[in-house]
Amino acid sequence: MASKRKPLSELNISDSTDQPKKKHVTLSLDQKVRILDSLLCGSQVSAVSKEFNIARTTVLNIKKQEESIRLAHQKFLENGVKERRTVKTAKLVTLEDCLFVWILQERLKKHILLPDIVRAKGEQMFRSLKEQGVYDEEQTFNASNGWYDRFRKRYGLKMAGIKGECASSDTAAFEKFKARLVQLIIDNNYEKFEIYNADESALFVKLLPSRTLIMNDEDIAEGRKVIKSRVTFMPCSNIDGSNKLPLMLIGTAENPRTLPKDKSSLPVYYKGSKKAWMNRLLFKEWFHGQFVPSVRKFSAENGREPRALLVLDNCSAHHDGGDVLESDDGKIKVIFLPPNVTALGQPMDQGVINAVKKRYKKKLMLHLLLDDQEALFEDRLKNVSLRQTIDWLDQAWTEISSKTIEGSWRKLFDEFPTFVLDVEDNASLDQDVLALVQDTARFFPDDPTNDEIKDWLNDKVCDKNGNLIVGDCDVYTDQEIIDSVLARDDKDSFDFDEDWLIEEPVDESILVERFDEGREEHQKSIECVDFLIALMDRREDAAESIRLRSLRSKLVETEWQRRRRED
Repeated sequence: MASKRKPLSELNISDSTDQPKKKHVTLSLDQKVRILDSLLCGSQVSAVSKEFNIARTTVLNIKKQEESIRLAHQKFLENGVKERRTVKTAKLVTLEDCLFVWILQERLKKHILLPDIVRAKGEQMFRSLKEQGVYDEEQTFNASNGWYDRFRKRYGLKMAGIKGECASSDTAAFEKFKARLVQLIIDNNYEKFEIYNADESALFVKLLPSRTLIMNDEDIAEGRKVIKSRVTFMPCSNIDGSNKLPLMLIGTAENPRTLPKDKSSLPVYYKGSKKAWMNRLLFKEWFHGQFVPSVRKFSAENGREPRALLVLDNCSAHHDGGDVLESDDGKIKVIFLPPNVTALGQPMDQGVINAVKKRYKKKLMLHLLLDDQEALFEDRLKNVSLRQTIDWLDQAWTEISSKTIEGSWRKLFDEFPTFVLDVEDNASLDQDVLALVQDTARFFPDDPTNDEIKDWLNDKVCDKNGNLIVGDCDVYTDQEIIDSVLARDDKDSFDFDEDWLIEEPVDESILVERFDEGREEHQKSIECVDFLIALMDRREDAAESIRLRSLRSKLVETEWQRRRRED
């Protein structure tokens, strides 16, 4: 006889409300990275599942995709994308990567990019990629409004509103900003030492005032031409120059072989980026890791309240249009210049950056003229190392006087009684560099004219077609952008090839032997300092090494001045 079923009320079934339900949530990449970090720190899967209120299988699936999640998260962070929820990429990844590099380059030129311009450039690059066989004949591309919006979101691009005629509105916007800045200073009772400015610029570290050498097809170092040896540097200082932060320097390698593993021993704040460009992630790291601590240290040393106002241009690398950039206590703040007014009044762009570059060029020319004179001129240029570039830039920045820095703020302050802004005359520096170029002109394939030298001094060098190839941005052509994206995994491409950074270690035994060979006094002193530099580097005495490198530069310049007097 079949048993009777028990009524439901008698069954031992737990009330479903006692068991928390796992909500269906779509996690952002940022949340997934936090989950991975929790697992990395030793948290159990069940604990992470409970913390984020997600199923254990979801946690395990995230763990399986760790590599792709972290790579995608890093890429989107660099582009300023915060709430990305998938690692899904575009159908035409190569095209969009090329277009994004082009946009970065155009933004650094301060060009306004309307949607129609971006879509047209996308279609042009697609045709170029198709001609090179990257996409087959059947592949199509429609630069529609929908594609453009998705492209912007993938790369964290913001579309700023443009009102009226840009040429006429820039001046008006700048005047409004000046009034706003002065009022902000008055309302908060800021003093000169509490107001800062920072701005980055490209530096072609081996570029000479000779079109022939620039346009020469001969490679300087395994696929890298002279013009491609490029870094980005960013000076930052307060108005009176009493707190000059170490330069930020961005190279194309994260850990160049010529630099120590401990980058804190360098006289600059060094970071690596594939294109040696500033991006949002690097800038935020600098702001919170360098600028804020420097302001607080400077304020403490002078018995002042730790506060500051940092004036920045509206470059997309400095902000993402969302979060306010300020210190955790809100006392160290940022104010952005309006778009397209950098040339009108960005302080560092009003002579300071160019003064640093001129001093760097002087040190480069002194090196080519007086160092390693037994080597061919081309070899001297080729062997300029990243460490030498760092030393020369640091020395150039150290030589910038407070008068030059103060003078750069004059366009921002028409009348402000407590701010006496003076200007320094750098005419003697120009004359020195002109004389140096003339002394080394015999090494150039064709003698540069005085006008060409002056343009080079002011960071204006043109190619054989008269196109400007040096400025505050990189100068990659469309084809070079395409080639670099296509070869991004190829270690021999100019994107990653850092052979120009290789610096042969100093052979101390050879240096000692040379002292007895009857060399000239100058050569002996240089070799002696080189020996001491190598010794301090081996002992990891960064401060003494920096001081000796500065002394070496002064010895070279003193020798050149002596020869000029004798001539």
